[in-house]
Amino acid sequence: MKHIAHPIVGDATHGKGRHNRLFQELFGHPRLFLAATEMRFTHPVSRQALRLRTGLAEDFAEVIGQLGWSAAAYTNS
Repeated sequence: MKHIAHPIVGDATHGKGRHNRLFQELFGHPRLFLAATEMRFTHPVSRQALRLRTGLAEDFAEVIGQLGWSAAAYTNS
């Protein structure tokens, strides 16, 4: 993501330090803001299509709400 000018907030290795510090100051969450909420794959034995879903971590959903975004778009439905 860094190479296409879209650093991930909280990524200490490839992110932007100023972004990470700002999110820490504004939201008090010193973590990587990246989440996999859905994964789809074919079971290797049964060949059944599988879909695994989960909601966002509570602190992540809280920051999304504070940014004025709808956390519903990122949660189980």
